[in-house]
Amino acid sequence: MRRTILFVFVIGLIVSACKTSGSDSAKNNAQDVQSNGFDLTKIPISTAQIGIIPYFQLPDGYTFSTRYTNDYDYLRFWTGSEFLLPEGKVFQSRITPVSGKSFSSLEFMKGFEATLKEAGAVQIFEGKVPREEIGKFEEINGTQNRINNLDAYGFQGYAKSWIYVVRQPNKYVWFQINESDDNASINLGIVESEMP
Repeated sequence: MRRTILFVFVIGLIVSACKTSGSDSAKNNAQDVQSNGFDLTKIPISTAQIGIIPYFQLPDGYTFSTRYTNDYDYLRFWTGSEFLLPEGKVFQSRITPVSGKSFSSLEFMKGFEATLKEAGAVQIFEGKVPREEIGKFEEINGTQNRINNLDAYGFQGYAKSWIYVVRQPNKYVWFQINESDDNASINLGIVESEMP
């Protein structure tokens, strides 16, 4: 009887562990990365073929209304406790719906997050970047980077942001998605940085 109970308990644990979804796995990876301060080396290496910047097609119904690429610059990425400043090739864009379609942040993010997760991206932040931290950063570093990369930052600090990182064998790819405050568009900033 004891063996039967023990066997049922062990099977229950195995089934429970198998039910962990990809989303749960991504959240666990993000928690691992943040557990003792931000540590890029804790992000699992992805071997997904992601092509060249900007890497992915947009979800159906959305288009790059502006798009700029800079061979070398930096963007600031909020980790939840500090800004990191990866340097490398930068892509920035304002994304809007195609003509005749209304904008939905929820619809866009559901499609785009699914694409990022397939590529092995780990989310490191979701929420509003504290405006006081942006102010401190710009007081020390000036505003030129924000002015040069306005489409990457958009309404950062005033609306919701999502930050993801894909770690590949030879590079990191950073994604920053910033909602608009008028629910009409979304801003995307990408940095492809070499491994330190």
